[in-house]
Amino acid sequence: MYPPIKLCKGTVDNTYKPVLHPQGKFTCNAFAYLYVCIGMELTWMQTGECNDKAPDVFFPSDGVGVEKAKRVCETCDVKAVCLEYALKNRVDHGVWGGTSERQRRRMLKARKLELKTKDKEAA
Repeated sequence: MYPPIKLCKGTVDNTYKPVLHPQGKFTCNAFAYLYVCIGMELTWMQTGECNDKAPDVFFPSDGVGVEKAKRVCETCDVKAVCLEYALKNRVDHGVWGGTSERQRRRMLKARKLELKTKDKEAA
């Protein structure tokens, strides 16, 4: 049995399984949290390979867990959309689009550098 939780604002019933987020707070599952609580349109998440997996698979505490999560992403049809979502929203926890936090930080740094280079060339 799960500890009692306050369901997210706007949640109609108790159908969402509570999970422990990396910050140590209980909330409804990751998709429900983003969709119901924050109001983001994330229908692409419903078709992802991760849809039927426990959210804690994608928030591992070690490198072995990261590799396990990345294997789930390898054949995912929405991998590119997922990665772009994580980059655009600066998601700094978990595996998104088959990438770790470190890989996404490097990608963002490279994008920033590329923009600076383009700005200098345009000037």
